[in-house]
Amino acid sequence: MATAQLTSVILIDVPVSQSGQASGLQSTVRQLGAALGIAVLGTLLVSTLGASTANNLSSVPGLSDSAQKQVVSVVKGSAGAAIPELGWMPGGQPAQAAAESAMVTAARITTLSAAAIILLGLLATLALPPMKPQDQEDSVQAAPSPQAALE
Repeated sequence: MATAQLTSVILIDVPVSQSGQASGLQSTVRQLGAALGIAVLGTLLVSTLGASTANNLSSVPGLSDSAQKQVVSVVKGSAGAAIPELGWMPGGQPAQAAAESAMVTAARITTLSAAAIILLGLLATLALPPMKPQDQEDSVQAAPSPQAALE
């Protein structure tokens, strides 16, 4: 929803002859940022899910180390999509509960990280110097120099 307004704000000071290039550059940077953000947050989610699942499974009684590693591998490899299927396996209810808890933890950490990144962006935006109104810039440029008034 904000893309059209953002493009207008960015292009307001760009000469019409260069507006196509500026619009293309803005679109490219936006898409690159979105792809990079998704990659970073996705990596954080999956790695946190794996670590948290391993940690939670260590407290499940009667689950061997090899079974724990296999569950972690399946959960991490599926990015959590295989968690419901763990409960269908014989004795899989505790493993499913541990993996579900790990998924909640991973989602919380990822969401809070995304919120922190957005907050940093907001703070960076607020730190930008204020823009001069266009009328003030024109009047400063159009004002005659003191030497010209003496001549």
